[in-house]
Amino acid sequence: MVLPQGRSRGSGAALAYGSGARTAQERAGDHEMSIASTDRQEALKRMQRSVRARDTRETMNKLKQAKWIAFDTETGDLYIADVGQGEIEEVDFQPGSSSGGENYGWDCMEGNECSADSSGCNNSGCVCDAPGLTPPIHQYTHSDGEVITGGEIYRGCAVADLDSTYFFADFDSNRIWSFVYNGMLQNFVERTSELDPSGALSIASISSFGRDAFGEIYICDLLGGEVFKIIPDTAGPALDCNENSVEDACDIRGGTSVDSDQNGIPDECEVAVPATSPMGLLIAGLVILTASMLIGVRQWRTA
Repeated sequence: MVLPQGRSRGSGAALAYGSGARTAQERAGDHEMSIASTDRQEALKRMQRSVRARDTRETMNKLKQAKWIAFDTETGDLYIADVGQGEIEEVDFQPGSSSGGENYGWDCMEGNECSADSSGCNNSGCVCDAPGLTPPIHQYTHSDGEVITGGEIYRGCAVADLDSTYFFADFDSNRIWSFVYNGMLQNFVERTSELDPSGALSIASISSFGRDAFGEIYICDLLGGEVFKIIPDTAGPALDCNENSVEDACDIRGGTSVDSDQNGIPDECEVAVPATSPMGLLIAGLVILTASMLIGVRQWRTA
């Protein structure tokens, strides 16, 4: 994928267009789950063992149309974008520690509301507002969109402030949102304007999200057949000191580069000052002078 150069770290996000990527039609409905580090690989193995140990029908009990799911590779948590019926779209959640069997309430419930057909639900193993039901962690009505498209959890390194943020959208309204969930929903933000592509490009009919080996997120546009990548929105020189077309932070996180002093700069990009150089001798002299002055002050105080 060819991405614009000259980007740097920032708290915001923007979209980059990749002309060499697969079309959205080819990727629609795909769920990518690539892992970058050994720790993430171990997390994925634990998550896969957990999923295999659970009956799929029990894991997905009482969901209407859960077309898009996403696993958090750090925690094993499962996010489920469930397309609604007549009124409500929802995001459901299952923690990585769960043994499965959650009842998400369809067709007695639509989101947190009793569904229009709830009067006849008693025979389906679901009762409206029953205490054992698992409610969604987020929902919205059809005034904001009518077909939810999920979704991915950001675990990348290019925009550190977005760590653990879940992104999702609506296919009908073309709106994009994000939030962080850690037992309670936090940092809910609408990203539609922020992620509006520059120039003549536009994003519409969002069909799917994807994630690469570094945890960066991609958005598939079915209408235009495009794939966009979420990148930092700040201008400036690219933080790629070794010029390998990978962000320095991603090099460090993936183990390609070492950052011994943990200052965010790969060791190969830092030039040590030789002790015998003029600058090295000056620094050594200043250190010796400062130490001598401190010793002198200490001796004067004790005299």
